[in-house]
Amino acid sequence: MEDYKLKEDAVDFHCSPHAIIKYPDSLFLGEHVAIDQFVTIGATAYLGDYVHIAPNVSVIGGQKSILRMGAFSGLSAGVRVIAGGDNFNTGKLTNPQVPFELRDVFLSEVIIEDFCIVGTNAARRPTPRVLAAFRIPSPRRHSNGSSKALESPIHRRP
Repeated sequence: MEDYKLKEDAVDFHCSPHAIIKYPDSLFLGEHVAIDQFVTIGATAYLGDYVHIAPNVSVIGGQKSILRMGAFSGLSAGVRVIAGGDNFNTGKLTNPQVPFELRDVFLSEVIIEDFCIVGTNAARRPTPRVLAAFRIPSPRRHSNGSSKALESPIHRRP
């Protein structure tokens, strides 16, 4: 996932005109990325090669929170990824309109590993990594004969 490009330079990038990318300068793309209609991305996002984000997905947390998606991964329709927000049980104020120093905010990095699909309407709170929601078996070879998929490691479930 080191070869990210800004969206202007991306190869085979499809984004619905009905998607909202809150921080376009914080969207980094691999090749062959698709973002469907009614998607909201409100965090810094690193999207690997062959990533699909289906309709009605929300990624929230602010620009200092991070979503990383590995190669051949996806977020199915209706998924909610919460990469940052207010801690409600600390006695501090909550609300994005309240000055930052008066709030207790958590910021995180949510990682969706290579070949991982998060299922429809799932909600992901900040956790270190999503190793397998639904795992796609690694293809031996692409139809064009290349073995690019084999370059990405697959982590087994613990």
